[in-house]
Parts: sequence; C-alpha cells; structure tokens
Amino acid sequence: MITKETLERISNCTNITSSITIKYPITMAVSDSRDMVMRIDLSDMEEFDRPVSFFNRLSNFLCITKLYDDFKINVHDNIITIQDANSKSSTDFIESYAELMTDYNFDEEQFTKTENAVSIQEFELTANEVKKLKTAGSTLQNIEKLIIENQGEELKIKLKSSNIAARVDDCFTIVKDIPSTKQFNISIPFSNFTKLSNQNYKFFVKYNSKNNSYRVLIHNLDNDKIK
Repeated sequence: MITKETLERISNCTNITSSITIKYPITMAVSDSRDMVMRIDLSDMEEFDRPVSFFNRLSNFLCITKLYDDFKINVHDNIITIQDANSKSSTDFIESYAELMTDYNFDEEQFTKTENAVSIQEFELTANEVKKLKTAGSTLQNIEKLIIENQGEELKIKLKSSNIAARVDDCFTIVKDIPSTKQFNISIPFSNFTKLSNQNYKFFVKYNSKNNSYRVLIHNLDNDKIK
C-alpha cells in the first residue's frame, strides 16, 4: 500500500519532474531533459504490490491529498482512489498507462554504476551555501552554469556572468581548501542546481577516463534516502 509517508518522501522529486513511476523498494525520478536523476529509497516503507504511475500529474495528485487530514489509497485497474479516513469523501485520480511512461520508467543500473565509480573530488555544501548560490545566481545577470573546478589544492564553486557594459565578468565564488586527485573544470546547468532544496549536501565528482566524461553525484545529508 502507498501510504502518506511514502508520498511525503516521493514529493522530494517534484522540483525535478511531475512524471514518475513509483516502485518499491527503489523509485527513480528523471527530469524531462533526462540530465537529472533522483534515487528515492522506499525500502523502509510499507511494501506495495505494483508500480503506480503518474504522468505529468504527480504535483496535482499531491495537492489533492492535502485536502485530507488522514487518508488511504486504493488502486483498482487504472483508478487511484484517495479515501478520507474520517468520512465517506474520496477522490478518484486516473493513473497513466504504462506505455505512456516509457521515458520515465528509469533503470537504477546506470545510477548504481555512477555511484560505484571512483570520485576525483568530494565536498559538502551547507544549506546556507546552497541558498547563497541561488540568491547570487538570481541577482547576477545571464547565469547559465554553475562551475566546479580544482586546479590543485583549492576547490572553487562559482557563478560567472558576462557584463558587457563593464567589460568584465560578474562572479560569485565559494572557495574550499580541498585537494583533488585530478585537475578539472566542469559545469552543470544553473537551472538544475536551483531545483535542489535548501538543505545540506555532499557532492561527488565522478570521472570516466574511457569516455573522458564527468558526472556529479549528490547525497542529501538531511535525508539519507535521497540521492
């Protein structure tokens, strides 16, 4: 059975996507652009028998559940019924068909491979640092990327925008005295970074020497069930 507690944890992905297939014990949420993936561990929750799909409507569904102080969820065919625990009130919600959810039925295998790869850099950002980066990015003009670099013994996380009028780059930088096993300079879309909640995180920069490519793995330090 999908419980209220299950949905509270699943709601962590709504900044990334509203299209998701909820599976026990691990649910994978993937963004429409497929450049962000969230792993949600439900293994400590009550088990349910079948995946329940929501197509572009997870946020709507969660909003409906807030109409009830306490509720139960029943699934029959492709109808999801939210039943008020204290009255006969209920809401029926249409579940998406599996063939429409192909792009959002993400396999955990690729995520696991990334997690098991060697990290060339590890660092933490506090909730306050995440908030500062978001604020700086919304204040400076034309911020498109969050840059992460280490050219020796010093890690820099920075936002840079071109100020044509002043002929200089506006730049906000957080510096940490952390060495890296490899010099690197990578960037991630700032729009993706803003989808993170203002919480504490640990970042792992992964490098694939075969493809000369990088991935960034992020652990939520406030909730170890979210990566």
